[in-house]
Amino acid sequence: MKAVVESRTQSIHSQAMTLIIGRVASFVLTFFIPIFLARNLPPAEYGTFKQIFLVFTTLYLILQGGMVQSLYYFIPHDPERKRCWILQAALFATLAGTLAAIGLLFGGERLAASFSNPALTPFIPRLALFLVLMLASCHFETVLIAQEQVAAGSTVLFISEMIRGLFIILPLLMSRSLSGVMAGLLSFAALRCLITLAYTVRIALLKSEARPPRAEPGGFRAQLAYALPFGAAVLVDVVQQNLHQYAVAALFDAATFAVYSVGITQIPIIDFIYTPTTQVLMVRMTTLLKEGSSQERLALWHDVTARLALFFFPVGLFFILIAPDMILFLFQEAYRESIPLFQISALGILPAVFLTDGMLRCYARIPFILWMTTVKIVLTFLLILPFVKIAGLTGAVVATALVGYLGKGMMLWKTKRLMSVSWRAFLPWRKLAGTLLLAGAVFIPATLVRRAFIISPLTALGFQTLFYWSAYAVLLFRTPLLPSSIRERANAAADRVAQTVRGTKRRVKGETC
Repeated sequence: MKAVVESRTQSIHSQAMTLIIGRVASFVLTFFIPIFLARNLPPAEYGTFKQIFLVFTTLYLILQGGMVQSLYYFIPHDPERKRCWILQAALFATLAGTLAAIGLLFGGERLAASFSNPALTPFIPRLALFLVLMLASCHFETVLIAQEQVAAGSTVLFISEMIRGLFIILPLLMSRSLSGVMAGLLSFAALRCLITLAYTVRIALLKSEARPPRAEPGGFRAQLAYALPFGAAVLVDVVQQNLHQYAVAALFDAATFAVYSVGITQIPIIDFIYTPTTQVLMVRMTTLLKEGSSQERLALWHDVTARLALFFFPVGLFFILIAPDMILFLFQEAYRESIPLFQISALGILPAVFLTDGMLRCYARIPFILWMTTVKIVLTFLLILPFVKIAGLTGAVVATALVGYLGKGMMLWKTKRLMSVSWRAFLPWRKLAGTLLLAGAVFIPATLVRRAFIISPLTALGFQTLFYWSAYAVLLFRTPLLPSSIRERANAAADRVAQTVRGTKRRVKGETC
């Protein structure tokens, strides 16, 4: 049994790593997009851009209604009907996007007035079209991953993000205007939609499956019954996560909102790790719920949690450390006020080690997710305005972080009950505590060393990055926290490098003689 567990855990990590590589590569290509925008657009215009994407992101996530995410459940459970599941999800998302676009066209002026930003009004029609095109193609990567075509899904993600980055940067450099950026985004969305349509039609016309490629009333009701509670939970969760931004956008001008947006900048690499690991965990855990034992499920949960802690704990502290130099170097002096906001926001990285939302979806506890996110939005609503009045922009960030920690704690409690284990057995406590102490042991001297020198932000960033991660890697390699499989691969890689160096030296000596 131990061999089976190890095989499965290695498989989940290898598949997740494939997705992670694609996301990291995309991150490298698109990392400088918000920086280019902030540097080349006036703060008020950059604030308008952030408001456009706040509305887009909110609607894009909500309007999928859980139907696209349901493919992770239905395709592994009933692969013979995958064409029906895909068709139903794609049509649902496209229709929802069309209806929302009509609403935006009729309510655009009212939306701009709620943000106290008349400059937003001319961009509403372009936002509506962009929303429809992106929703019509939102199922592409999900279909590939749900069929365990992880490499293909990773490739599609990389290419899509690469093209999106080019279609933002090039118009920005040519026009130096928000209108040019929006034109580039519309071109990207249209191209992605055409490619996704071609792929979907190809799946629908496959003749190797017994069932016809049409929506089936019974299947649609089953998919909708699974998806809508999750979609409702996503709706509440998205509103809860973005409520602080809507509050700031309504209470302050566009330039102040730009400062706030920089301060709450989400670190893309966090999502690159969290999302693909959750996706692969859901597929593997769903299989174990059908065929595996409780020991196998607990072992998989422990292994994923402990490995994620090795990344998320030090990353959270690292971004707190480099926040002053990073903000000043990337966004320049105009956004100095964003530094403390970013540091507080970085604390939200730490709970990402717990993939509770994915686990609850595996157990089909969607109603609890809905209930929990409802509680979070109520708490956010109650806390956000008082905190903003007391501490301004900082209060909004603190309120959001506090609600996030409370929500994660409740979801951990529910996951523990579903797995029928004690708190002592539920989590790899020693590994989590050891990893946090190790990251803290590196963070403190790195902070003291930075304060001892007066150097430029760029030099400081390079020094802190090298010092922090070198010290962390050396200390981690000397502890039992590092999984043996990773240690063995690292030793093997070091041996190959050493052999290559020795071989090169011998060849050089031979040529010299």
